[in-house]
Amino acid sequence: GMKAIFVSCIVLSLACFTMGLGDLQFSNQVAKAPGADPEFCPACVSFMDEAISDLLNIIANGGVIGGCGELCMLLPLGPTVIAVCNIVCDIVGIEVFITLVQDVDPDPIWICEEVDVCPYSDTAAADILSVTVNPPKGPQGTEFEIEMIYNVTNTIATGQVEFLILPPGAMPFGTGGLVVEQKPDLYKVGLKFQANPSESEPFNPGKYRVQGAVCEGSC
Repeated sequence: GMKAIFVSCIVLSLACFTMGLGDLQFSNQVAKAPGADPEFCPACVSFMDEAISDLLNIIANGGVIGGCGELCMLLPLGPTVIAVCNIVCDIVGIEVFITLVQDVDPDPIWICEEVDVCPYSDTAAADILSVTVNPPKGPQGTEFEIEMIYNVTNTIATGQVEFLILPPGAMPFGTGGLVVEQKPDLYKVGLKFQANPSESEPFNPGKYRVQGAVCEGSC
């Protein structure tokens, strides 16, 4: 799908930190429009992201005897997840659902598009106007703020906005957030973090690349 990436280089001394999907702060509300079920789409993507490994294990161990209810009841993830599983599975039926889950590279957004829960577009378009880091450098313990401004020129049906940080000599890390039916407009998304050192990631001083991505589908 459509994917725009802007790369910015910063010089600082960072430490490892953990980020979840909820850490991205959008300045504009995500618009909703007809097409599939945009209101249920985030629940579907979250469910598939959380449950895909368990579903594969259940299927591999011969846990599917009857229909969707039997499969979903075997998930060790609580009543809310089981309820979402039943809704998603019932839309296409147990056989198609299992086929989608067993795809060579199962992707939560793709699966939710295939079951007609999440809208899809092959004409989505966006331009990243800027990626900034404030302050541009600092010692360990500094609070950094990353901000990206992008212009959606053709509606993103279901996609992601992501930040990726590439430290020198260490594994990349980052976070992302889901966007659904994001209409043409200017958008700003930001991320704040405290750069505290950890035993696993000392983050020595050097040049760190920060990537911002806006995608139709998964980045």
